[in-house]
Amino acid sequence: MQRYVIDSSVFNKLFLDEVDRDEAQQLFIQAAAGQVILLAPDLLYLEVINTAQRCGVPLEGVVELLEAQKYLMQMRAVSDDERKKALHIIAKGHTKSGYPSIYDALFYNLAETQRTGLQYTSGSQ
Repeated sequence: MQRYVIDSSVFNKLFLDEVDRDEAQQLFIQAAAGQVILLAPDLLYLEVINTAQRCGVPLEGVVELLEAQKYLMQMRAVSDDERKKALHIIAKGHTKSGYPSIYDALFYNLAETQRTGLQYTSGSQ
């Protein structure tokens, strides 16, 4: 079964009218049908709430959506080792390709540590 580490921007498409919204919804439909497994670090929760607040989306509805979707996502705490690796990732960015945020590095690192058949799904593709 295919597994995906989803970025907060993918989850945000469930409540924001953005490009690729249909694809994000389809991914969660597939998870509900047991066709894919969705993984995320627990910081997804905080990032999603932050985005909703910045975009003026009522938090109560977003919290309800997060609570409903947590049964479709396997969220877990980031380990100390994963944090260290994420710091290394952001430190060795490149002037041409950029320097990722610590948040993006943590999501990417989760995908790397779960490597077997795992794909990182970012909303900014």
